[in-house]
Order: sequence, then structure tokens, then C-alpha cells
Amino acid sequence: MTRDQLVWIVLFAAGAAALLGRSVFTERGMGREYIRVTTTPAGATEYLPATYGEYVRAEQAQPGQTEFQYSRPRTIGLWLAAFFTRDLLFPALGQPVLQSR
Repeated sequence: MTRDQLVWIVLFAAGAAALLGRSVFTERGMGREYIRVTTTPAGATEYLPATYGEYVRAEQAQPGQTEFQYSRPRTIGLWLAAFFTRDLLFPALGQPVLQSR
């Protein structure tokens, strides 16, 4: 391994550690999606995008409320989209997974 390769490995490891630390040890983490659950006039349930600020305000006003919620499926979709984007982390992995023959 050359010195240049070692420098890049150390830089990428430090960046990954910083991102992981920020996402795990901050109060709200990063890359989380929130939704607002509403009912349409026809009686169907509708899931609208919401912000973390709206979620916090609703929880402060009424703890345990269910109108604003954390959305695990949308959060997973957000992270998959980030990883499979051509210009980001794993384009070589994303292309074969998402391409059809």
C-alpha cells in the first residue's frame, strides 16, 4: 500500500466515523423523515411530508400525539436513494441492483 492510498483510507475512515457519530449521538440524528397523518373527506388516510420542527412542536403541545410521526419506511428510502445516487457513495453497487436487463 502506498502512502497516498493510506492517506485516502484514513480520510475516508475519519469522514465515515464523523458521519456515524453525528447520526448516532445527536438528539435527532440525521436523515430522518417525518409525516403528518390526516384523513381525507372520503375517509382515506393520507400521509403528508412534515418537518422535524412540526413534529417537536406537536409533541410539546400534546405528548404522545399521533398526527405527526417519524416514518421509518421513508427514512430507509431516503438513505437508499442517497447510496444509489450516481454521484455519491455506491454508484457501482446501485447501477447493477437497479438496472434491468
